[in-house]
Amino acid sequence: MSEETIELRQLDDLIEKNDPAWPDLQKWIAEAKNLVEVLPASQADKESNLFDLQVTTKSILGAIIYETGGLLVDSGWIRILGSGSGEKQPRSITSWNREIHNTSIYEMPFHLVADDITGGFFACDAGALGNKGGIFYFAPDTLQWEDLEVRYPDFILWCMNSDLNTFYEGLRWEGWQGEVKALPGDRGMLYLPFPFAKPVSKEQAERPTEHKPVPMIELYEMYVNDFAKQLEKMVDGQVFEIRTE
Repeated sequence: MSEETIELRQLDDLIEKNDPAWPDLQKWIAEAKNLVEVLPASQADKESNLFDLQVTTKSILGAIIYETGGLLVDSGWIRILGSGSGEKQPRSITSWNREIHNTSIYEMPFHLVADDITGGFFACDAGALGNKGGIFYFAPDTLQWEDLEVRYPDFILWCMNSDLNTFYEGLRWEGWQGEVKALPGDRGMLYLPFPFAKPVSKEQAERPTEHKPVPMIELYEMYVNDFAKQLEKMVDGQVFEIRTE
């Protein structure tokens, strides 16, 4: 579907005056089990992102876009995309999706709505992943899109209230909170060995995991566009070697 064939609603039609979702979202944030930081955004960014996505502020997605520059969950381990907010989150939901897909918002196969510092990506399926409207997670330890079997509002509640230590078991290190909190919003951590790598020797199994900050775009291109597509062609159990420079 091309942008030209869509009748775009004006900004006034997207801003819900009688029943906005923001008060509900504020309550969710106040009652969340995991720490949630609300990032500010400029009025111009709020309006342009809301207009580009054509969602109303009656929805949770619209409320996050129009009222926030994004949400940082658990010291910033998970970054929920909003309208962008300086160094803490220089990526808006529309700018990030355009950088990844390089096409019209209305022609994208899915819309990235959040990510984590491990190089995991959360997307709302627009039809390409097999469950339109559902939230999928691209896991760096499997290099596959996994259906979380929830819609966007329940995904936000999951981020705020789930046991993230269990979900990210083996990927957190002592003192991670301070290091992650200082990480700019367009950076993630490159893990070596890679999260999906299985040791083939005792020496490899005993090797300590290292991590270093890299741009999120590099993690996406490496995991989603490169490694995942290469591994699709390989036979289960096949041993391979990856070299990095």
